[in-house]
Amino acid sequence: LFPHEVTSLTRIDDRFAARPHRYIYVQRADRDKPFRAALPNDPRSQPNNSIARFDVRERSLRSFFVGETHLVQEPCFVPREGSRTEGDGYLLATVHDLAQMRCDLLILDAREMTEIGRVRLPFRNALQVHGAWASEDDLPLV
Repeated sequence: LFPHEVTSLTRIDDRFAARPHRYIYVQRADRDKPFRAALPNDPRSQPNNSIARFDVRERSLRSFFVGETHLVQEPCFVPREGSRTEGDGYLLATVHDLAQMRCDLLILDAREMTEIGRVRLPFRNALQVHGAWASEDDLPLV
């Protein structure tokens, strides 16, 4: 379908699970981007350094590069409040900055694949994180 390497941890807008959907989100190794850090105990020469959105209808790819010394983990889709349109929301992913030995929470606009912000985390997490989004409506606090 696409001439790009893709890891196995793809995600979609979960509101469209078990229905036809257009967008697939995934972390990937973009070999056209530089990587300038060492991976301890990891033989990969090019780790996942980008988050990609594959559009299966248009057969296109949009990608966001997280940085030359950064690794990115599996993204999680968060729908924009009040929207019912597929792909209208945000992508959350943890990013490891190997040069500074810290982790950030990356927030992307899923439509534009542009960075909204990063939150420095007060801890370093494992090199693989899986997550799911649940809104207050999904999990009421009563």
